[in-house]
Amino acid sequence: MATTKIYEALGRNQLLDIFRSFTFWKDQEEQHLPEEKRLFHTMKNGRTVWVCEDNEGYCIMYPEDY
Repeated sequence: MATTKIYEALGRNQLLDIFRSFTFWKDQEEQHLPEEKRLFHTMKNGRTVWVCEDNEGYCIMYPEDY
């Protein structure tokens, strides 16, 4: 899932790229980080993007959309 704002700004292909980066981070890097640093973030078009996880799934968003 992605917020409407980020979907319109980035489009499907860039969102898939973000999610692929997230899955690599989740599998390879997250377990090595302290709990307080376990929020995936990346940059797209000069803006920070988060992938947030909850019991229902994942959401790709800009921090201000949280």
